[in-house]
Amino acid sequence: SSGINAEYGIVAFSVYLFAYNTIIYGILSVMPFYFNEITGASPLEISYLNTFLVLLIAVMTIAFTYIVQLADRHMTWLESRMLFMLLPMFTFVVFFVALAEHLSFIGCCVILTVLAITSSTMFSGSLFMVNYELDPARSPVRMAIFNSLGQVSGALVPLLKALITFTDPDTPDYDTVLRQRWGYFFYTIAGLAAVGGLGVVLAYYADPDYWVNRDKKDKIDDMA
Repeated sequence: SSGINAEYGIVAFSVYLFAYNTIIYGILSVMPFYFNEITGASPLEISYLNTFLVLLIAVMTIAFTYIVQLADRHMTWLESRMLFMLLPMFTFVVFFVALAEHLSFIGCCVILTVLAITSSTMFSGSLFMVNYELDPARSPVRMAIFNSLGQVSGALVPLLKALITFTDPDTPDYDTVLRQRWGYFFYTIAGLAAVGGLGVVLAYYADPDYWVNRDKKDKIDDMA
C-alpha cells in the first residue's frame, strides 16, 4: 500500500508540522508579549528565558538521538515512533490549557521548560525521522511538501495572537478582558496540538499496513 506516501502521509504530516511550528513559534515569539502584558516580567527576564529555551531545545534534540535508540531496544518501531510523535502533542494540550489559567511567571517558566524538552523529539524519533524511515526514497520530496506547508504557521502565529488577544485600552475592566482573551489564545493552541496528534493517528488507521510492514521490517533486520 502506498496511500501513506501519496495522500494521507503528506496531509497528516503537514497538519502535524503546522501545529508543531505554531506552538514552537508561539513559545519563542508570542509568549514574551504574554509575560509583559500579564505577568509583568521584565524584558531582561524574558530574554534570559528565551535564550534558555532555545539552548535547551538544541541540547535535548541531541539527547533524544540516544533516548530513541534506548527506546528502540525495549519497544517496537511503531510503538517508539508513535510515542515520540504523540507525546509532544499531548503535553502541548495539557500545558497550554494550564497556561490559560494564568500562572505566575515562574509557573510559566516550568511549563515552557517541559514543553521545550518534549518538543525536541522532532528530529529524533518524531516527524522527520519517521518520514525517512517509512520511505527513504521518497522522503525528500515528501519533506519538501509538508515542511513548506508547515512553515506557513510562522507567519500566522503573530496574526492569530493579535486577532484573539487584541483589547482596546478603553475597554471596561481591561485587565480581566485581556486575561480572558489570552486564555482563548492558549485554548486555540491546545486545540491545534490535539488536531496535529489526531492527524498522525488517522494517517495510521487510514493505511495501517504501511506502518505495520515497516514495523515488521525492523524486527526482521534485528533478527538478521
